[in-house]
Amino acid sequence: MEMNANSVIETNEGSVVKFALEPRVGMDSQFKRTFVCLDAMKKGFVRGCRPWFGIDGCHLKGPLGGTLLSVVLDRNKGIFPIAFTVVEIENKDSLKFFLTLLREVLQLVPEWKDDFVTIMSDQQKGLDRAIAEMFPYAKHKFDLL
Repeated sequence: MEMNANSVIETNEGSVVKFALEPRVGMDSQFKRTFVCLDAMKKGFVRGCRPWFGIDGCHLKGPLGGTLLSVVLDRNKGIFPIAFTVVEIENKDSLKFFLTLLREVLQLVPEWKDDFVTIMSDQQKGLDRAIAEMFPYAKHKFDLL
């Protein structure tokens, strides 16, 4: 894991890659979750998109399972990924992991402030509470579709 994260950071200077491992007694630690924000994605979003984004998740269909969470939207309501994470399950703890790192990445951009951001999401799995906690001054809208 660490080698892969270092490769991304070395080849994409300014990118952020974080991961969490679950300690296990008498065994190697087990992968728990990861966060990736490539510098080009962050710069492209900040320079070319309004401060409005949607957060959504989808279940990964594979032997390891998990949930992919992503933040996307461009000015034409098209897909423009800012960051993504793979988590063990979509719950408040994993959402806070994602939103904490997203907030850190966006705070590195001087012109971004919480009260300037609008976040759109569904109302599932405690996402509204996690957003209120991590982005307390952001406007939060719900997608009802």
